[in-house]
Amino acid sequence: MIKIVFALLTLSTTSAVANDLAEWNPPSQYDRPYHGQLIERSLSPHLVDGACQSLFAKHGFKSIGGKMRGCAYHKDNTCWIIYINKQHGKSSPAAVRRHEIGHCNGWQANHSED
Repeated sequence: MIKIVFALLTLSTTSAVANDLAEWNPPSQYDRPYHGQLIERSLSPHLVDGACQSLFAKHGFKSIGGKMRGCAYHKDNTCWIIYINKQHGKSSPAAVRRHEIGHCNGWQANHSED
């Protein structure tokens, strides 16, 4: 079974930007270390969007719009995350990484708590 998580931190449908505010943290049930194989890439903010697009394309998902601060793709017991390597606007690498690991742990792309 393949599960993809589009963890867009700047969504194409809103102007919200992921940052260090509590509302961008994963819900408590997903806010924990990932216990599978975690493959991380921390990149310059201007490279993240393209790297995320490539990650999704590699796994057969069509390109999505918007400028991303990070993304996650989860399959079986492995999760790939890409995130910024330095502060970008209100987004810090630690906040984006935490957000993406929440997606590795099953937090839905639409950010629901179910």
